[in-house]
Amino acid sequence: LTLEKIFLSMKRIVVILLTVLIASTTFAQGKLVKSSDPKPPVWLKKDVNKYEAIKVRQESTVSLQDAEAGAFAQLKDYVVKTTVAHMLKMTVGEKNEDAIRKSVENSSYVKNISEATSLDTYWEIRFDKRSKMNYYNYNILYYFNEMEMKKIALEINQGKTNTAIDF
Repeated sequence: LTLEKIFLSMKRIVVILLTVLIASTTFAQGKLVKSSDPKPPVWLKKDVNKYEAIKVRQESTVSLQDAEAGAFAQLKDYVVKTTVAHMLKMTVGEKNEDAIRKSVENSSYVKNISEATSLDTYWEIRFDKRSKMNYYNYNILYYFNEMEMKKIALEINQGKTNTAIDF
């Protein structure tokens, strides 16, 4: 009977320690000062790959605009890299990766990546008591899948007659 009580006490201690650990990691993110929405969107914590969308997060200590610019640069870089890789797999014959990369970077899809074309954005400003600094987080949910890659490739191949790029 006493072993059962000891076991139950140990279980309670473990649960309390886990609760404290989880709470301390939450507070380590800093105090929320301001955000774009009162509640963070559900997609921040969920896997969005099954929705044919990607999410990007950028943190900055400089400004919210810096975090936003970094997030969109990261998104464009991801779109360019994955599309170039896709096009290189599909290209028969001589492959000019630099020319393909330049064409993808200049495609209307990549040029039009912005807050207006995103599915959703969420930003927040957090204050870290330890460092006494503000941290700016900018999150983007963007629709991008294999069909979008094919549209970019089609746009580039249709414009091929105007350029000296062989695909």
